[in-house]
Amino acid sequence: MVHLFQLANGRLVGSGLDLVEGLAYDWITGNLYWVNSRLNTMEVSRRDGSRRMVLLNNNISQPRGLSIDPFKGARWLFWTDWGENPHIERVLTGSHYLLHPHSLSIFEDNVYWTDRQLNRVFSAHKFRGDSETVVSHLVSQPLSIHVHHPVLQRRHHT
Repeated sequence: MVHLFQLANGRLVGSGLDLVEGLAYDWITGNLYWVNSRLNTMEVSRRDGSRRMVLLNNNISQPRGLSIDPFKGARWLFWTDWGENPHIERVLTGSHYLLHPHSLSIFEDNVYWTDRQLNRVFSAHKFRGDSETVVSHLVSQPLSIHVHHPVLQRRHHT
């Protein structure tokens, strides 16, 4: 059993989470997103655990990686699903060479993902799904990917 805590004071703000394998925080809206690979759901709540709801529980079979592009004009949520027809939602509809998409991250106009069975890191344009590139083939079973860049930490001004 996984529990959601407020890190500032260690207070429990959510429970009943089963097998969370993907987690994304939208620091602009204060929403926390996660995928539960045992229940095959995608859920969201506020940072404090309130307003929890299931966003997706149909047409999702083995969700894993989760990433958000929260900037104005985009606000897309991307996730991997390596079920019977492995795919990355919102960017790609699936193809014959996605065997085990596991983790993903977004930077500017590209989405990056790992395929642990192909031992590769890929990228593609996040809106069109084209310009697909093998970023690296020198990794053994890549399980996680994160892009760190100062532009990703910019503050939102209203």
